[in-house]
Amino acid sequence: QHRLYGSITNADIAEALSQKLQTQVDKHLVDLEEPLKHLGTSKVPIHIAPHLNPEVTVTLEKEE
Repeated sequence: QHRLYGSITNADIAEALSQKLQTQVDKHLVDLEEPLKHLGTSKVPIHIAPHLNPEVTVTLEKEE
């Protein structure tokens, strides 16, 4: 796996979701245990409401 120079945080994921969904997603709803630092695919839970925790798939790819 390739290591990133930076990392992807819950705030980055919330911002991307907000743009995709065209509604504000609070970064505190994104349950990321630690920042993503490697290329690849990760499942990240989003806490929308009690007992409602869908996962989003985050894929980090090398830019070409």
